Amino acid sequence: MKVGAADPDEARRLFEDLEFGALAREFAAPVPTAEVRHTVVRDAAALERTVERLRASGRLAFNLERDHSQPMRADLVAVGLAGADGEAFYVPVAHRHLGAPPQLDQATVLDRLRPLFEGQGPRREAHNVKSDLILLRRLGWDPPSVEFDTMLASYLLDASRRSHALEAVARDVAGLAVPAYDEVLGSGARSVPISDIEVDRALISRFKLGFDYDKIYLDFDDTVICNGAVHPYVLLLLYQAAYEGKPVHLLTRHDRDIHQTLAKAKLHPGLFAEIRTLGWDEEKHEVIGRGGNSIFIDNAFTERKKVKEHLGIPVFDVDAVGCLLDWRS
Repeated sequence: MKVGAADPDEARRLFEDLEFGALAREFAAPVPTAEVRHTVVRDAAALERTVERLRASGRLAFNLERDHSQPMRADLVAVGLAGADGEAFYVPVAHRHLGAPPQLDQATVLDRLRPLFEGQGPRREAHNVKSDLILLRRLGWDPPSVEFDTMLASYLLDASRRSHALEAVARDVAGLAVPAYDEVLGSGARSVPISDIEVDRALISRFKLGFDYDKIYLDFDDTVICNGAVHPYVLLLLYQAAYEGKPVHLLTRHDRDIHQTLAKAKLHPGLFAEIRTLGWDEEKHEVIGRGGNSIFIDNAFTERKKVKEHLGIPVFDVDAVGCLLDWRS
């Protein structure tokens, strides 16, 4: 008799039946991935457009970021919003860190958001919505109706779950990695209020796709280099991949000497397992290796579409690279 690899589906079902949650998660099926788009809303015109888009989407997930865990003692710091199409918005109102960018005042934000929370509006969803409703009441709003609360749903699914916090529910039910607040803000004497966290850091830390990949295929022009400079998140991803031992294959149709361009950008060729210059008659999906858990990053929608259709691997726009970064390390 020869011992072989475990069947992931059978192993997961067995551990779920035995209520061995940690072991069941080790055999969890890969989570379908999607490009996560998120926008910081800093002015009234952008907020108006955001409200219109969210109303049209028909569904709304929301979260009120506050500077205290108890809503009766908290002040509003920001509003997080997302629609049915997967696009997310972060509306800061009271980030006060050094160098904080201009933000809309609280009165303006609440006034412009009212159409999303009054009357029928979109179908509203939240996590631990009771805290948000208490804060809204303190801010002068009548609590809106909410169709679905993921924390209540977690209790109904498994009241004995060790934690019903958002990060636990996202991990156990959806297979998504969402950092806990203490991972972002610190804990104990070293903790800081979210109002002291940089706006982009507060936003990015709430979105991280939880799936495994072991190889990266990466475009160069308008992806690694954007507007004449190295994209900062791509640079972070390159060093993260090097640290984790994940090879990065650079695919380019660069019309100049790619090595000279890399040298000019202060990018060492050793960051890449392969640097391949393609002819204009070559398709990227034809040179990407099959097998393994690969991902493809390219600013061009047509290139991503072809790779997705032919290979079925996860594809990302350069604007979505932030969700691939481990901000906790």
